[in-house]
Amino acid sequence: FYLVPVFHQQTWVNIGEVLGPGLRPLDNFLFTNTDDADHNRFNLLISIVAVAQIVVLVATLALWRRARQRLWPLLLVWGTCATVLMLRPTLPLWNSFPELRYLQFPWRWLLCLNVPFAIAVAFGLRRWWWRAALCVAALGILLGVWYRVQVPWWDNAGDIQEMLDNQQEGTGNEGVDEYVPAGADPYDIDKNAPLVRYQGAGTAQISIQRWSPEKRLVFATASAPGDLILRLFNYPSWKIHVNGRGVQSKTTPNTGQMVVPIPSGQDRVQIDFVEGRDRKAGWLCSVVTIALLLLWYFAHLNRSRALPEG
Repeated sequence: FYLVPVFHQQTWVNIGEVLGPGLRPLDNFLFTNTDDADHNRFNLLISIVAVAQIVVLVATLALWRRARQRLWPLLLVWGTCATVLMLRPTLPLWNSFPELRYLQFPWRWLLCLNVPFAIAVAFGLRRWWWRAALCVAALGILLGVWYRVQVPWWDNAGDIQEMLDNQQEGTGNEGVDEYVPAGADPYDIDKNAPLVRYQGAGTAQISIQRWSPEKRLVFATASAPGDLILRLFNYPSWKIHVNGRGVQSKTTPNTGQMVVPIPSGQDRVQIDFVEGRDRKAGWLCSVVTIALLLLWYFAHLNRSRALPEG
């Protein structure tokens, strides 16, 4: 339900911008240094936390191995794969596996490493004082890297207040380059552009009745046919109706704004964000997968009950 739409919709935006300098896997393996000092400090912080977690995982797996649990090999493989993919020698895999590079930061595999880490700690450290000691050590590592490695964040109170003001006043947030429409230049976008303006040979009176995240309703009375230019990126999932009839929108060059053609006279322009076939296909894949897993589970459960004891 998530991956199918993402795979389809990445052609709508400048997704390649997500792999700029400092944001590539090459720049974010554990203990990697670049020309950006701020980047290096954050990467060092993450690397120290990652190493500490890996060491604890290895130790707890070693302690737990004596119990000969069937889950142990799975956690070993899972933890090993997540750990190895955070190291620079795996760069060819990041460059070769489909879409893997869009994960950007190899240390994001810590999210996957957390699962075998939590299970191994729960099974490997049975005594409460061992677990308490681990919690104290983890907190000490976090306090240490906060105090010795990571400098205060570069956004200060004034920057946060400006972001809040922009949100409350309707200006919006700055956003990121990779999610503007394909072909648009984010540096040409006018954040102070009017919500709707008329462009044509005549004049028009415009009334905005609704301007919500997924629905827009605009009334316009134009003296001549023309275009309404909206402060809205023209993504394919927007569906436009003028006086109840579907119309095909256009896109402004460089800024990617939606352009809606209207006839002369009184016009009702309704714009809705709709769910495309890609999202429906993604949901279908997820539902079918869950159904198959449930069928497999109950079939396995019935076979287990049918086996004779002993």
